[in-house]
Amino acid sequence: MTEAVVLAMLCAVAVGVLLRYDWSGWRRRRAVVADWAAQRGWRYVARDQRWEGLLPGFPFDRGMFPRAQNVLTGAFGPYAAAAFDYSYRSDSRNDFLIAQRFGVHVLRVPAALPWVHLSPETLADRAAKLLGAQDIDFESEEFNRVYRVQASDRRFASDLVNPRTMELLMQCGAPDLRVYGRHLVVVTAGRLDLDLVDTALTLLAGVCGNLPSFVWSERGVAPPPPLAWRSPS
Repeated sequence: MTEAVVLAMLCAVAVGVLLRYDWSGWRRRRAVVADWAAQRGWRYVARDQRWEGLLPGFPFDRGMFPRAQNVLTGAFGPYAAAAFDYSYRSDSRNDFLIAQRFGVHVLRVPAALPWVHLSPETLADRAAKLLGAQDIDFESEEFNRVYRVQASDRRFASDLVNPRTMELLMQCGAPDLRVYGRHLVVVTAGRLDLDLVDTALTLLAGVCGNLPSFVWSERGVAPPPPLAWRSPS
């Protein structure tokens, strides 16, 4: 038996062990999330492929074998809401076995809105801006240092990122937030944290509630009713 054959067999065994461990962990995870949904009166499904190609941008445009799993859907005040585990496999051969995991929180709003992405700024973003990459600056220098803002409609971005929403986002630790059609979305690193679902959805409801009323009247719908909420400590 050649060295190459032995190495291939050892790799196959390692992959098998990894997959069995991963499946066992996901079974336990599914039970916990399903129980959370049952207590809230929400719907739970183990996987919903509709979410795997619905949203644009990172992390939804990366890697291979996307998975929207442990999908929770239900009412959050006057809104329809969803939260789920999202993962993909790296397209790098060296990192293929490592699943990249995220928690996704979604609030459905009364009318379709232009695309906006507010992402915490990185060193790479700052370098890209020096080379002319798109970014929208606002009156708050602190906000501009923390966030990179990209948008298909600069006027709507200004309506969205008003002083109250700037303050709210900064109070909440500058989460990654995007608007896409009728979806307001917060994406967090790592798998979905059930203890933070309400916090993330409350943040999105606050952002929606801070939009000027004319944003909705221009689209022929009434503003969503206010949702009582408390800023996270």
